[in-house]
Amino acid sequence: MVTEFRNEQLADFNDSETFKKMEDALRAVKKQFGAKYPLIIGGKKVSTKSEIVSTNPASPKEIVGYSASADLVHVDMAIDAAAKTFESWRWVPEEERADRLFHAAQVMKRRKFELAAWMVYENGKSWAEADGDVCEAIDFCEFYAREALRYAEVQPCLHWPGEHDIMVYIPLGVGVIVPPWN
Repeated sequence: MVTEFRNEQLADFNDSETFKKMEDALRAVKKQFGAKYPLIIGGKKVSTKSEIVSTNPASPKEIVGYSASADLVHVDMAIDAAAKTFESWRWVPEEERADRLFHAAQVMKRRKFELAAWMVYENGKSWAEADGDVCEAIDFCEFYAREALRYAEVQPCLHWPGEHDIMVYIPLGVGVIVPPWN
């Protein structure tokens, strides 16, 4: 049963328990500094020759981690893998697709302080900004899961005399978007 959409509650860092959870998350994340993160294409880890070194803007000598740096070959590999997966994914019922987004939102809720801590270190965000970004990501998953269910229904359309008209949305395929702020 899908509940009504509600925005994820922002953390109140004036609350001592919430403050402690964030401090604990910051300590736990800091212990993971310096790890290497490969690309994941088609479920497989892919290392690259070049890396992106992520540093803590508040302390530039601290290396948060090393990320594989994709090039056009990797983009092509990702599109090919996604296109192959699309052939079966397109037939997955909308409810199951939406459940994946609901599940992702639940995972983010459980790991909310950890995710915010990564943003504090990697982007120099304040605790409140990082928490707000995590809440927004949770909201996106929750909202779009509900939208997927709504779009899965037959949509209203004009009916002309002598015709039986219906409108349905169907999955169309794979694409790549690189937003300018990335």
